[in-house]
Amino acid sequence: NTFLFTNDRTSSSGVNISSSVDIFNGFSKLNTLRKSKESYDLSRYAHKKAINDISLQIASAYIKILFDMEELENAQKQIKVTVLQYERIQKLVNAGNLPKGDLYNLEAQKASEELAIINAQNTLDIDYLNLIQLLDLSSDQSFKIAKPIIESVSSKKYPINVDMIFNEAKDSLPEIRIAESNLQIARLNSKIAVGKYFPSLSGSGAIRSSSSSEFTESINKQIDDNRRDYVGLTVSIPIFNNLQTSETVASAQFDVKSKEIDLEMAYNDLYKIIQKAFQELLSAQKKYEATKNQKKALEEAFKYSQKKYDVGVVNSYDFADAKNKLRKAESDLLSAKYDFIFKTKVLDFYRGKPITL
Repeated sequence: NTFLFTNDRTSSSGVNISSSVDIFNGFSKLNTLRKSKESYDLSRYAHKKAINDISLQIASAYIKILFDMEELENAQKQIKVTVLQYERIQKLVNAGNLPKGDLYNLEAQKASEELAIINAQNTLDIDYLNLIQLLDLSSDQSFKIAKPIIESVSSKKYPINVDMIFNEAKDSLPEIRIAESNLQIARLNSKIAVGKYFPSLSGSGAIRSSSSSEFTESINKQIDDNRRDYVGLTVSIPIFNNLQTSETVASAQFDVKSKEIDLEMAYNDLYKIIQKAFQELLSAQKKYEATKNQKKALEEAFKYSQKKYDVGVVNSYDFADAKNKLRKAESDLLSAKYDFIFKTKVLDFYRGKPITL
């Protein structure tokens, strides 16, 4: 105004508030959010699968120990019978009523049964160690399992068939949930990739103002007078990006097809596993019934042989043979019983039932 140069100190200040928001971007952010949720669910299913795998291993180890404990008890019962028999035969040998060879045979039988006890105890100790390691417990601490009372094993027909078990299993097992989640993630990735074909629309706005000591007005009035508002829309239209979007979409769609096949294979594998487990249960049931009948028959044969041996009709070899056959039948029955129990629990597990005895 005066066309004169001045040399003054001045101060100024400014205020700027701005914001922007995506209005439309091909639903990329929405699908990304959905993908994150699905990825979280996938991690939960994987965690549940790991728990299920460990649960089956622990159940198997637990049932193995129950078998070992009964096997050891039977071995100890056998040697008690042999010791009593040895004492009786020793008196008869000393009296000259029986040859000394019978006593030698019983000594050999007693030694074999003592070895059987040692082997049974070693097997029990090793299986205890396996369970301790599965549970991540210290091996030096005292650890004993609770032994349930299993008075009888029901050999009734399993209440449902393979298809019914499969329909229950596919709705509860995490293996199927994992395959389904992987497919859903692949589909969302495909949608995210396709979204890059669409134009994107974003909105932005700003409020700006300033003040200076050159002017006599108050700072508040200057800020109010100098206020400038801004509102804008930005549209971005994809035209060409070296076919990167096309390649990304093609790859994502291929992954969807691959995950669809994986899901179908997961269904097929699960059905085969259940089909095999069901057949194994039927086989275990037949074996349990057969060994139960075998043990019953050999018990009668042993009683008859023992009576004949007591009166000197059969020799010690035949008596020991009858006793060993009964011992093997008892061991086979124990093995068949716990095998049948475990296979029943496996099918219950596939149906989503907890493993209990």
